Amino acid sequence: MQYNYKIPASSDDLVLAVSVIKNDIVPTGILQMVHGMCEHKERYYRFMEYMAGQGFVCVIHDHRGHGESVKSNDDLGYMYAGGGEALVVDIRVVNEWIRSQYPDLKCVLFGHSMGSLAVRCFAKKYDSLIDALFVCGSPSHNPLTPVAKCIAKTLGLIFGDHHRSELIQKLAFMGYNKGFEDEGYSRAWVCSNHEVLEKYHHDPLCRFTFTTNSFTGLFDLMINCYSKKNWKVSNADLPIYFISGHNDPCRTSDKAFQHAVNTMRTVGYNNVKSRLFENMRHELLNEIDAESVWSFVLKKINEL
Repeated sequence: MQYNYKIPASSDDLVLAVSVIKNDIVPTGILQMVHGMCEHKERYYRFMEYMAGQGFVCVIHDHRGHGESVKSNDDLGYMYAGGGEALVVDIRVVNEWIRSQYPDLKCVLFGHSMGSLAVRCFAKKYDSLIDALFVCGSPSHNPLTPVAKCIAKTLGLIFGDHHRSELIQKLAFMGYNKGFEDEGYSRAWVCSNHEVLEKYHHDPLCRFTFTTNSFTGLFDLMINCYSKKNWKVSNADLPIYFISGHNDPCRTSDKAFQHAVNTMRTVGYNNVKSRLFENMRHELLNEIDAESVWSFVLKKINEL
């Protein structure tokens, strides 16, 4: 059963579009999903339906500037004045909203891609609110991110927060599609499932460019989650799982992927594990053999 709601966001007088998928059976836990850049909550429904069938109350919201969490369609790709910080607090708003309805259930937080950056920023302040964390399809640390942020802020000052820069867009995704060009999709690196790619490339809620405001917010998230400063580790034994496709260009290399894992250990978490899935790309939950990823996530949650 699917239920759709509108709840106040953390700032900007914005309203967040939220979906809850659950089954008739007595719930065993909460799974809170946090989606990636330039997509929307509906793309996670298949996985959520699977987990709901296993007894989980699954909740997901459209990020500010995504899906239905906009004041107008012109704001797709615009994070509003709150930027990346408000995006993280929005996750807390949804978290507190769903946990208030199921106060006795454990809550697992799952973030994909940009969402994987956001959930680590969330854990940096609010790890006491969750019982496990999944970091999926994480973009690896890039030491040039502060430079990219400076460019985005400068272009925003010159052309305005709503300006959409093709320069930043190209810099952000340069080289990602290398090796996948023959498949005929500009973003074939996202997934090897061509049915998914076909829908993705024709989905107006996926095919938009971030504004300078949102690119600044995105770079803030990346800088913040990889910074080893200001972590409020109150749940050092929090189970944390990094999962990624072996062929995902976002992870850059085995060394860079391991750096992300080790960063969480360095800041004080004792139970950080990782898993690479062979022959899979960026969107693990949508891959050809996605069910193997789903069952892995379910297994790890059931081990809590």
